[in-house]
Amino acid sequence: MTLPDITTVAIHSDDDGTVDRLSEMLRKVAGVRLVEDGDGRRMSLVDTRIAGAAATVRRLVEGGGTCVAVSNGADVDAVAELLQAGANGCVAARADAGTLEHCLSAAARGTVTLPADVARSLASRVAGAPASAAGAPQIERALVEQVIVERRFDIVAQPIVDLRTGEIVAVESLARFTAEPSLPPNVWLEAAEHAGLRVAMEHQLLRAAVALLRSIPGHIALNVNLSPAAAMDPALADVLDGVPLDRLILEITDHRQLDDYEPLSEALSPLRTSGLRLAVDDSGNGLTSLQQFAQLAPSFMKLNRRLTRNIDRDPTKHALAFALTAFAAQIGSAIVAEGLETEAELQTLRTLGALLGQGYLLAHPRPLDELNLDAPLSLPASRHGAAAEGPAFDLSELVRADFHEAARVALRMLGRQHPSASYAVAHLDYVRRRHTVIASRGSLASQLEPGRSIPIDQTMSFHMASGSGPRLCDDVDADPVYGGLPLARELEAGSYVGVPLELPDGTRMGALFGVDRRPRAFSSDDLPLLGAIATVLGTVLLEQSRGGRDRGELLHYLRELARTDGVTGVLNRAGLTEFLDDELQRPAGRRQGAYVAVEVQDFDSLREQYGRTVADLAIKDLATALRTSAEALDPVGRLSENCFGVLLLCDAYDEAVPRLFEGLTSRLADFTMRREITMSVRAGAVPLKDVVQRDDAWTLAAAAATRLG
Repeated sequence: MTLPDITTVAIHSDDDGTVDRLSEMLRKVAGVRLVEDGDGRRMSLVDTRIAGAAATVRRLVEGGGTCVAVSNGADVDAVAELLQAGANGCVAARADAGTLEHCLSAAARGTVTLPADVARSLASRVAGAPASAAGAPQIERALVEQVIVERRFDIVAQPIVDLRTGEIVAVESLARFTAEPSLPPNVWLEAAEHAGLRVAMEHQLLRAAVALLRSIPGHIALNVNLSPAAAMDPALADVLDGVPLDRLILEITDHRQLDDYEPLSEALSPLRTSGLRLAVDDSGNGLTSLQQFAQLAPSFMKLNRRLTRNIDRDPTKHALAFALTAFAAQIGSAIVAEGLETEAELQTLRTLGALLGQGYLLAHPRPLDELNLDAPLSLPASRHGAAAEGPAFDLSELVRADFHEAARVALRMLGRQHPSASYAVAHLDYVRRRHTVIASRGSLASQLEPGRSIPIDQTMSFHMASGSGPRLCDDVDADPVYGGLPLARELEAGSYVGVPLELPDGTRMGALFGVDRRPRAFSSDDLPLLGAIATVLGTVLLEQSRGGRDRGELLHYLRELARTDGVTGVLNRAGLTEFLDDELQRPAGRRQGAYVAVEVQDFDSLREQYGRTVADLAIKDLATALRTSAEALDPVGRLSENCFGVLLLCDAYDEAVPRLFEGLTSRLADFTMRREITMSVRAGAVPLKDVVQRDDAWTLAAAAATRLG
């Protein structure tokens, strides 16, 4: 749409960021060019923060120009002053191109338009502003009823495009209200809600939208928007009576109202049985309601324009989109990226796995008869086969049934990105003031073996997670915080990168971090992938912790993970040590049972001969044999790569140890026969009453070890 009677627009602002954003938006508006000065020009945008803003507006208006105020959010009084000075509307500094175009067009026609939040705030404060500036609460119920009954709106359509081929796969119906005052659709819907007519208005818009199906080719679907209340209303079945539901995609909006998606799912079940598909819009709110999304099992998940805007330059948005793409893959949904306005945004979203997209870059909303739906859109060649921006990893690989396994996969991903660096996932226990490693890779695997517990104030990840978030340290020695930490010196860290391990609600449960002995080994380009992996791990953690409804359960779950060996599932060194320490605190005369040492001999040769996978299977089978040969409550722990310890908590030492050895010998023979490998195992035991301190338990038991089998 070309703005009526506008040829030039000037921007009056001292803020370079605001000027750049508005200039970028204006370049997308047909028939408009930017000029340096607004004197005597047709249209000017005046930032409320510049000195003498009201005087500038008056001067420009007196010179025959039209002005629109530019609001930065918390400046309602300043907006009111500019309206009183003659400004013909207001637009948010961060408005998208469509909103800006609508505001300028209305101002050129002499109609005042305001952002909804500004309109509501001004309702009781702006003196002399036109009635339409008062916002939704000022619209009388009778006018809302008239809009509904007389259908005082038009339906336009915006294509949803396959980002690989340019083919139009669907169109989304959007309302454009023709009633006065001239207000955006969301304000009219708010007015309808205020009048108790929201469902009635939505159903009327839906009737008008589905009528378009007659003019849409059969291979193209129609997206229609509906709130949960309108979707669950019994009258919906009548509205959709006779509509080919297999060509309809119902997009649920305002889903933040819902605490439980089950009633909505049940209400829509009959329609879905007849072919209706669902889409949900994450609204830029991250992962907070993803578990509820899963209840709906939608066919499409839409990335809101607040997330896609500038995603190519924003590491946080990049990371969140990674995580949402992984979650969508897990529940079988396709990603639709909304609000695409630049080629860089489109390329980034395609790299992240978004197959479908819509936005002004692809096509503006238009009356249906102005769209050519039969031909694919022409996508610039640079979008095909261009070098991928950002890390090209499939984060759906992280969505595992076991958090330990998910963490190990994550560390392998990071290891491919930086072979010289080493990485770890840690649990930060703020109550016990301990930092406990859950998984590690690279040199950290030996220096910070899983299960090792460290005072929290000695760690880099604690200082990172308790601060503002992701942290990149180019030179640890020169850093005033990290340089003096004992763990940094122990690891000989030259550079450090870390992100918090957060739950979807923002609770920080741990950290994902990497170190390299070289300074400046990491860069800001590493943060998007690290943040994306941490976000997915947080979601996996939530799903694995029995619903995650109780934070205490999550803490307990993480503590147990930190005490568990990730490969075998038995206790790690720290976990077994806790049990042993408890037993050693008993008086010597009351100590019952034995400590058993088990060792796989020549483990390096086994690994070299058969490979890492077979060697890990051997270790897993040995751990299983130990667990099944011991009593159910006897702790079994993996102390190092090839060594295990078993705490036999029994009264009859002379009976329990031979029984364990006999069972272990039998199971190992079965394993080696099935795998056709040779594995030598030694085992020995010492009465627990003879153990004086933790360190000599293994030594005494190993001294008595003999070969099994």
